[in-house]
Parts: sequence; C-alpha cells; structure tokens
Amino acid sequence: LRVPSVLGVLASGYFLFRLTEAILGPGTGYLAMIPFFCAPAVILAATNARPYGLALAAATACAWKFYEYLRNPNRKTFLQYLAFSVLILYFQYFFGFLLVLQFAFAVYWRMRSHRVPWTMILAAPLFWLVSLWPLRESIHTLLAFGKGTYTPPLPPTATQLFLLCFPLGPLIAAVVGCVATAFAFPGSWKARLTWPQGAFALTMGWLLIAPILFFTIARCTRYDLFATRYLLFVTPAFFILLASAISWISAPHHRLLVLFAILGGTVLHPGNLIQLVAGQEAGMEDWRASMEAVREYSGAATPPVFIRSGLAESNRLDWRLATQPDNYVLAPLAAYPIQNPVLPLPFNLTADVAQFVRERLSGQLSTARQILLVADTNADVTRWFHEEMKARGYTERDTERSGYTIACFERGN
Repeated sequence: LRVPSVLGVLASGYFLFRLTEAILGPGTGYLAMIPFFCAPAVILAATNARPYGLALAAATACAWKFYEYLRNPNRKTFLQYLAFSVLILYFQYFFGFLLVLQFAFAVYWRMRSHRVPWTMILAAPLFWLVSLWPLRESIHTLLAFGKGTYTPPLPPTATQLFLLCFPLGPLIAAVVGCVATAFAFPGSWKARLTWPQGAFALTMGWLLIAPILFFTIARCTRYDLFATRYLLFVTPAFFILLASAISWISAPHHRLLVLFAILGGTVLHPGNLIQLVAGQEAGMEDWRASMEAVREYSGAATPPVFIRSGLAESNRLDWRLATQPDNYVLAPLAAYPIQNPVLPLPFNLTADVAQFVRERLSGQLSTARQILLVADTNADVTRWFHEEMKARGYTERDTERSGYTIACFERGN
C-alpha cells in the first residue's frame, strides 16, 4: 500500500530537480532535491498509504510546467500542465489551492505585458471545474464534515505557522553547514546571479500564501485546515529557496559539505537512529499496529469488533456492507486482515449509526462477553461507545496504537 507513496515522493524529487534547474540554473537541482528528501514531512508522506505522496508529485510537476509555460508559452507545455493539475484535484482537494495561486499569478503576469494568451488563462479554470464535476458529492461531503467530528483542536500558533513554512531540521542543519563552510573556506562564497524575473515572487507566494490563509481560517473558524498534510504542496518552494542560498557557495565539493550537514541533522540524527534501533512504535494512523492490538485482545477467541472508517465520505456510501470485497469503506482490512467478525462504522456518528450499533448490541451481540472497538483516538464514536457500553454493564480496557484507540469491552456471564 505504501509503494505508490514512495514512488510519488521520488517523482516529486525529480520534478523539483527540474524546476530548480529551470529557475536557478544547471547544477542547482540536487541542492534542492537532496534536502527535500530529508524533510520529516516528506518522509512521512512517503511512508503513508494515503495519496499525499502522489499529490505532492502532481503539485511539483504542475509547478514545473507552469513555470516553463510562463517562460515559453506553447500548447504542448500547457496540455502537460493541465494533465498534472487534474491529478492534483483527484489526489488531494486541498492541494488544488496551488492552482488558484497559479491562476492569479498568470493574470498578474499577463497584466505586466508578458506573452501569456488570455485563452489559455481562461481555459485552465474552466477545465478544472469540468474535471471536478464527478467529485461534487465528495467535495460537498467534505465541506459538511469540515467542522469536524473530533474534539475541537487548539488554534494553531504563529510558531506552528513558521515551522510549517520553514522546516526546522533542514533549516538549522543548512545554517550550521553554511556557517561552518564559510569559516573553513572563506573564499568559497560568491554572490549568485539574481533570480529570473517573477521567479522569486512566484516561489515566495507558493510558500507563504496558502499557509497564512489556512492559518487564518483555522484561527477564525471551526474548520481545522491548518495541517502539514494539507499544506505539503508548499514544501518544494522552501527547498528552492534553500538551494538558492547554498548555491552562493562556489565550489561544488564545498556545497556537498552543507548537504552532508543537512543529512546528518535530519535523517542521520542520533535521536532518529536510536528510535530506529529501539523499534520505536510506528507513526500516526498505522493499521498494522491497530490490528495487532486486536489480535492481542482476542487471544484464542475471535470476539466481534466494531471498526470505524477513516473515509470522510463513508456516511454517504454503503458502509453497512464494508466487509464486501468490492466495498472500500474499510479498504485497509485488505492489507491487514483479521479473523474477528467485523461490524463496520462510518466516519461520522449520526443517529442512524447509533441506532445501528444499539440494534446489534441488543440483537446478535446480546450474549457477547467481549466486544472490541477500533477508532481514531479523538473520534466521537470512541466517547459514545464508552458511555453506551458502561450502561450495558461492560467494563473497558483501552490501548492506543499509532493514533487509534482499541477498546476492549468485557462483562461476566
């Protein structure tokens, strides 16, 4: 399940390499690509079975083709740009904000008397709207669930905003590497040429506008959009800026010293290596660990287990038949199967869902001495189950595994 994400992140690195060389010139692509692969958010996307890695690849390729089109408008590049832009929308809706930024910049570029045809500027958003039409119900569902069924999160802070835009690990490691190189080789620095016209403004807008907007929305409303995974598409912009700074070092072998410093301060950091050797528990939302906990609680028996879907639009789907082979509401079970009878639950706890659970508890599970629940730790169904099962005379044992709560409800004869 994670192979597509790994391939997506690798493709992102290639597209970032091409974009950086197009902006900063030959010999600079690796200065962005290597630190990019060391960023914690990028590593997490590569090890996550969700489509963020693929969406990141589409976004980076889209940015590359957009910049190429601004430099040399032609039909082939425009069609390539449209293809990557549609992939963004289908992989991750929120990454589509990049297209809004690019549309605004294209209009600005045209108003500055540069040769960008109006027909192309207007054709792109029309094409996006047509492409989104099959997804209209899913988008409506996400907007309806946007206020969340989780415990309301704390408002994001300015520090979180800064750290999202400027990843601390690569940033500090790069500063240390550059300063050390400057002291060790005083003559290795040179003033690099200025950026191509519009490239710096485009890169800064890519890096800052979406995080600031999402930050403001999260602070002023109940929509919790300020999350690294939703804003991962801005990450390549930071590494283009970082490559620009490193390229001030004239000697290629001195630049390698900075890259080694970034590698040592992130991927090869002693803390990371110690966690790896010690067998640190897997990251957030790991189904493997959750299903292992189910097997531990079950022992030789196979008690029924309620499993909540992580698919936001699952309430609109046929979630009651989620265990059928052609139903993807509980798709991770295909990779991490269990022997227990599974009773599926959708993403959102509604009156119908509560009634479904009560009917099962009063009917086919009325004599069950042990019942399990797997759900996101902060999901509303977790709290609801606690009260419901307590009222039915069950005692509860909980364990948390990688973002999930596995609750074991038991009672005597």
